[in-house]
Amino acid sequence: KIRYTTNGKLPNSTSKAYTSAIRLQKSALVTARCFTPDGFGGAPITHEYLQIASNARKFTSNLPVVVIENFKGGTIPSDPYKNAYMTIYEPGSDNRTSLMNSPTLATRVGIKIRGSSTQNRPKKAFTIEARDDFGEDRDITPLGLPEESDWILYAPYNFDRALIRNALVYELSNQIGRYAVRTRFCEVFVNTNGGALSYNDYVGVYVFMEKIKRDKNRVNITRINPEDNAEPELTGGYMFKIDRPDPGDSGFSAGGQSVKWVDPKEGEVSAKQSGYVRSYFNTVYKNLSHRTRYADYIDPISWIDHHMLNEFTKNPDGLRLSTYFFKDRNKRLEYGPVWDFDRTMGCDDDGRAANPVGWSGSYIFGWWSRIIRNKSFKEQYAQRWGEVRGGAMREKNIFAIIDEWEELLGESAQRNFTKWRLVNSKTGFQTEIKQLKDWISRRLKWMDTQFDSIPSPLLSMTEGAVLPGFNLGVSTQSEEVYYTLDGTDPRMSDGGINPNAIRLGELVTEPLIPKGAEWNYLDTGASLNRKPWTSIDYDDSDWKSGKAELGYGDGDEATAVDRGGDTSTKFHTTIYFRKTFQMTDFTNKSMLIKLLRDDGAVVYLNGEELFRSNMKTGTIRSSSYSEKRNSARDSQKFFSYFIDLPNFKQGANIFAVEVHRGSRYDKDLSFNFEATLMDAGGIPVAVEKSSTITVRAKDGDIWSAPSTASIVISPTAALKITELMYNPADGKMFEFIELKNTGNVPLELSGVSLSGVQFTFDEQTLAPWESGLLIPNDDPAAFLVKHPNAPVLGTYGGSLSNSGEEIRLLDPDDQVLYMVNYSRESPWPSAADGGGSSLELVSAHTSERDPANWRASLVTGGTPGDILFTEIRRNSAGNRVVIQFLGLPGNSYSLHSSDNVASGDWKKLEVNEFVTDTKVVKFVVSPEEGSRQRFYRVSSP
Repeated sequence: KIRYTTNGKLPNSTSKAYTSAIRLQKSALVTARCFTPDGFGGAPITHEYLQIASNARKFTSNLPVVVIENFKGGTIPSDPYKNAYMTIYEPGSDNRTSLMNSPTLATRVGIKIRGSSTQNRPKKAFTIEARDDFGEDRDITPLGLPEESDWILYAPYNFDRALIRNALVYELSNQIGRYAVRTRFCEVFVNTNGGALSYNDYVGVYVFMEKIKRDKNRVNITRINPEDNAEPELTGGYMFKIDRPDPGDSGFSAGGQSVKWVDPKEGEVSAKQSGYVRSYFNTVYKNLSHRTRYADYIDPISWIDHHMLNEFTKNPDGLRLSTYFFKDRNKRLEYGPVWDFDRTMGCDDDGRAANPVGWSGSYIFGWWSRIIRNKSFKEQYAQRWGEVRGGAMREKNIFAIIDEWEELLGESAQRNFTKWRLVNSKTGFQTEIKQLKDWISRRLKWMDTQFDSIPSPLLSMTEGAVLPGFNLGVSTQSEEVYYTLDGTDPRMSDGGINPNAIRLGELVTEPLIPKGAEWNYLDTGASLNRKPWTSIDYDDSDWKSGKAELGYGDGDEATAVDRGGDTSTKFHTTIYFRKTFQMTDFTNKSMLIKLLRDDGAVVYLNGEELFRSNMKTGTIRSSSYSEKRNSARDSQKFFSYFIDLPNFKQGANIFAVEVHRGSRYDKDLSFNFEATLMDAGGIPVAVEKSSTITVRAKDGDIWSAPSTASIVISPTAALKITELMYNPADGKMFEFIELKNTGNVPLELSGVSLSGVQFTFDEQTLAPWESGLLIPNDDPAAFLVKHPNAPVLGTYGGSLSNSGEEIRLLDPDDQVLYMVNYSRESPWPSAADGGGSSLELVSAHTSERDPANWRASLVTGGTPGDILFTEIRRNSAGNRVVIQFLGLPGNSYSLHSSDNVASGDWKKLEVNEFVTDTKVVKFVVSPEEGSRQRFYRVSSP
């Protein structure tokens, strides 16, 4: 018999028998189970039937929506867990989420309020434990996140009115290679009164996130058991925290630091394990000041990354609370994951992080008071800062993340702040985002001044296979650069130069504005706040002129400008400078500006601000002082600023600079300026064989962080995997791997092989830009019936994994030409996992290892043998340029050209007919005579 309950309890042999349709008058959790005549029950099945009020039926969102229902279970406590049911709804084909659609995940959960000092806020945060029908932990994969049972619904409230502070830092941590919890934004309903789910149960924007715990997809360390009391098992893995103790715990003290157990729990730790950890921490503490031995016991980069992210955000609780660290088996002590950043980055209602200048109050808390004074560690810190500032911590990258999330949350933020009236529901969120970005910009600039560091060289590529004759481009702001071709570090451990290092050829530069050049200047004390003085058309004929260095107060100026009154409080705060220059050929040029400014300056090119140096964000006025006063050293220093592809104009251009003193008591002001041009492609380094190239810049005793490229040289490097059908909806025999010759010459494939499936090419050639397929050897005839025009190159043994795997393309010498590690898990496209689509490469010029460079095919069954991405090449005769790409239905396309991108002048060359079906669009054009290089763009008008 089938027996069931409607109250969430597990049915037993005496529960009500199912004989007819169950009539429900309100929301219910129905659990059913089959029983044998002698009373043995089978596996239960549970389904939630949710009564939805009319005002919630109309609710839609662009975000996922999480519903927590506890069927009149009452208020959710802080402890213990209370039974509830969680359903998650995600956007459908119209990119909208509706509660009237089916949920993508439904599960029993235990839920409780979380937080230490924030539990009494009206907007509650929750800890969630997914459970099965027997009340045991159940691993789930919500919103594409890796499976686990423990989750958090974080509730940004009064401290973080931008809603994104925690998620932003966790994203940055993951981008620099240091695991932090993965997050998804969502909107949440919580119903505890037993009535129909209504809009009154809406509680706002939340962040669905992982809980920090030991797990293969989270903190991936070895489990230690109570009986593991001898080495090597005794050495790990352990997780700890510096924080308030959990209920019933007391923690321990070692190495001068109070520590709490995380995993194993305090009550599970054996005496020998406790003794080992205490002894290890004491040894760590003793060696933190030693120039080299500290690295025997700690992982320095993990410590640096943890400290850096907490100091970048000026986290007032960082390092002293909510601080996690761990020690894996036979490994050193590592910090992380980072946690809890709602009170950071100029947040509301906590002034400790208001000022972007200065270290946090926890800067040298505990162990940090010793290690941060260690010269060797500080050198590593400066290099690591320089390394991440060229990548994840670039302002451009951080702002790109923020801008994406601002757009994503724009709609839901209005609902959140209508519910929680912390800011104006219409405009407050955008204001908070702007304030956050302003704070970050100022913080990055200040932190840059705290390290004796120089920028790492930029490399034209960091990994991949290339054809013989390849030159690696190295772009640098430094005059002294060293590289190695054997993977060793150009910098020796003692700071010297590796004997095997090669000095990079001199940077070829073109002088634009030399130091000591003549400038027009205005030193009358007049305000130009509302005047267009930075534009080329502004009339400065009544300004004075003189050679740099210009300024007053030091006595070493080439041109002394008028300082104003007789006392420092009456001196001119701002002096304005302008210089015109001519430009003719500036394509593919970058610019290096070296600026002497005492104390701060804003630099403009053709009326647009280029950068600020020691100046605050926001509006700059003639009365504005610099962000901080210069030291004696900085007042004589030239600060370098690299401008990639500056916005020059044909003919007359102008630099405009306003220089500001440091305070009303400051008695001097100085200005000098140098601008040079360089090839944006960098200095070429010939790579003759497969190598790992390591490059560092050097200035005196200071080295940059290393930049590294792993380059494979192979005559078959032009062969790419451009499409994978790994889980066809209609059977394994319809798998395929598409290969493409992306080069301009025929490609000999003999000896090329694949890993992941069994295949090696015999004598075979692939023409330039030609594609071909490898298909399973199960039923090639069936494949050709479905794809009769498919260019099959051969059949392979084995099959592509439906769950994901690493596929390698190997040249005849077994060098890796191409490697893709696809997966059915996010961020890989889900439509390719049995949904009828294939995986298509977006760009052959971007890393195949990046999931963002793959998309699900628009065409069911994939596009085997078709062109998937934009190609720009010369035809076989070399007298035409061929541009082709996959056009989408409902669009028309036009082609434009220009020989000067910066000018903004584009000439329309051709208009393609309206595209009614997905197909390849091709333009064939003749390059114009007399142009050294030409740019093309395609638009869909």
